Amino acid sequence: MEENADFAAIKKAYRQLSMQYHPDKVAHLGAEFKRVAEEKMKEINAAYDYFRKKFERG
Repeated sequence: MEENADFAAIKKAYRQLSMQYHPDKVAHLGAEFKRVAEEKMKEINAAYDYFRKKFERG
């Protein structure tokens, strides 16, 4: 991701990562993969919320 990315680029990256790491996508691989995916999604969501709020404030 570029340092000066606009919100559209951030949103696109968020959606791609969400599809890749969503716990439902890896549930068939077992409980350990699902747990890791849940943790990763928490990180992804926290980062997205941070940037969303940053762009809303201007």
